Amino acid sequence: MIKAKTKTFKLDLNKVLAKAGENASLVARKIALETYSKIVQKSPVDTGRLRGNWNVGINNEDTTEQPADDGKFGSIPNPAKALSALSEFKLGDRILITNNLPYVHKLEYGLYGEGEKTVNGFSRQAPHGFVRITYKEISSNLENIGRKAVK
Repeated sequence: MIKAKTKTFKLDLNKVLAKAGENASLVARKIALETYSKIVQKSPVDTGRLRGNWNVGINNEDTTEQPADDGKFGSIPNPAKALSALSEFKLGDRILITNNLPYVHKLEYGLYGEGEKTVNGFSRQAPHGFVRITYKEISSNLENIGRKAVK
């Protein structure tokens, strides 16, 4: 699993949720859905298996693993599954976005090895990672996402 340093993210998120008042749960779900969507979009694609194995869990990791798809390049997970999980969210819950494939960490941190699809162990498609980049983008845009959620 890839873990980002979330202390600052939590503090900033708490500020945004406090401003959202009665809409705090809606704002949290919107931020989680946007985070999930961006991670999926930024995930490098070879067979599509990595992209198709992102999951959302509430208070527990969703450890399901999808088999390799039937040749559809760039498989995208069904957003209904993420939306369904997020519909269960209540303030105070933890939202976990996970991918249980054994090589996700190697792709994120550039430990994949040499080959035509890598440079110095980094994916040519995502040489700076994809989860960490998404985390930074979302962290710097929390208030804007929150405002859009309650419009």
